[in-house]
Amino acid sequence: MLFLSVASPGETPVDGGWSVARGRWASALQARLGKGGIYCGLAESEEGIAQAMLEKLIYTSSFALVGSLVRREQMRAAETEGEDLVDSLAKGPAAVAQGAVEGDFFRPVVEEDEGVAPPSMGEVIKHHEAQLRVVVDELLEAGQEALGFELEPGVPERVLAYGALTASLPAAIVENSWQWTNGWFHRQVPLSL
Repeated sequence: MLFLSVASPGETPVDGGWSVARGRWASALQARLGKGGIYCGLAESEEGIAQAMLEKLIYTSSFALVGSLVRREQMRAAETEGEDLVDSLAKGPAAVAQGAVEGDFFRPVVEEDEGVAPPSMGEVIKHHEAQLRVVVDELLEAGQEALGFELEPGVPERVLAYGALTASLPAAIVENSWQWTNGWFHRQVPLSL
């Protein structure tokens, strides 16, 4: 499970510091990444890999959710007086996810949306950290319950730290990513609206 980011081809990768590998070629991958200055730990079990995957999924999904909400509010601000970000998040991720499935709540970023760019990860941390922490906590609880294990304490802090390392990246649901990011949580948690 890689925790690294490359903003564009040819740029130096940003090491998230939590990459982990397991299996026959794990040591070789660790050595190869190490030569490039990228940390890679070795997982002792399949559960170790699953834990890393859940943490990365929480990172990706929480920033995408909050960033998409911010973007939606920016798009609607000129059109109508809708509920604000705090009101949307107060309904909980399940309600927010239902809105995404039923409407344009999380329309992926596409070229036609010029002028309404999603916020960066850094902007989400700077202006919406409290809301981001709420989402991280709820996704953490849902993920741990669905998979039957607990992650090491400090997940919100690690998610924020990795977000700070990738601060220039957009915080948005990108085309075709819903089903394997936020959609996973949507399928795990029964909706009770």
